[in-house]
Parts: sequence; structure tokens; C-alpha cells
Amino acid sequence: MIKRILYLFLSLLLALSLVGCAKTEDEQKQIMKAAIIHFNEINYKTEKNMNQMMETFDNKGSNPEVWLDLDNIKNNFNSYKKEVDSIKIDDGLSQPRKDTLERLKKSYSLGIGGLIIFTESLQEIVKDGKLSNPYKSKDSVKTWGENLGTGYETLKSLGKEYDVKISATPQYTPKNFPANCQAKCNFLE
Repeated sequence: MIKRILYLFLSLLLALSLVGCAKTEDEQKQIMKAAIIHFNEINYKTEKNMNQMMETFDNKGSNPEVWLDLDNIKNNFNSYKKEVDSIKIDDGLSQPRKDTLERLKKSYSLGIGGLIIFTESLQEIVKDGKLSNPYKSKDSVKTWGENLGTGYETLKSLGKEYDVKISATPQYTPKNFPANCQAKCNFLE
């Protein structure tokens, strides 16, 4: 008798938990829209901060204040990465939607991580005039370029699918940045 009651109780709990997990199509669309808007905000802040990083290094060269400016920029990237890493994917989404958001989250996390390493490389150039490990910097450029590019393309596609406008920041056009980096670190080849 006790086994039967325990079995019925566990069955009831399982049934209730399964009912709570499933979301309607409309609920899933609203969750996706909210996630897309959140990623769009992160993308916008990241691009804006990246432009500021390029402009700072491009226009100020090795001025001692540049290191502090770059440190603030790096701290911004760190906060954006933490924001991305803390995003929770709703269990009520269908598996394909969960997978898409997980890929988007991973792309932005890795891409912003690459920007953090790259910013540290620029700080090293400002401080020491050269890099101790140019290959690490070159890898970071590849990492943030590929991952943020993939993330942004996915975000644009999702924006179109869920009717969410994806904003883009005007890209900073470097004047001296490639020459400054090339002369000091040889990793932009």
C-alpha cells in the first residue's frame, strides 16, 4: 500500500513538472524576442567599446593615459562577457531554439573573450613597446573576428525571423591603427 501511494505521488510530481516545462508557441516566441533584444544590446555595447578601443590606440599612440583608457575598455568587455555568460536559456523552449541561443551565447562569450586578450595586448604594446607573445594576440584577433561575426550573422537571422530590429554601430575607420600595430607587434599579417 505504501509503495502504491509513493508511486502515485511520484507520478503526480513528474506529470506536474512536465506540464510546467512546456511553453506554448506564443510564449516561446516572446522568450526568443526578449533574448534577441538582450543579445542585440550586448552586441551594440561590444561594437561601440571595440570602436573606442581602436580609436584610443589609433589616436593616442603610446601616451601613458592610453593604458588607463584601455584598462577601462577591457573592464567594459569583462562586464559584457559576464553578462553573456550569465544569460539563462529558458527550459520551456524547444530544443532547436535552445540550441540556437546556446550557440549565440557561446559565440559572443568567445568573441568578447578574444577582445579582452586583444585589449591586454594593446596595453602591453603601450607599456613595453612590444608584445611578449604575438601569437596569442594573433589568435585573439581570429577568435573575436570569427565568433563575433558568426554571432552577429545569427543575430541578424533571428531578428528577421522574429521581427526584431538589429542595430549596428558605425565602424571606426582606423587611420594609423594597422600601421601602429604592425610596426610594434607583427600579428596583423
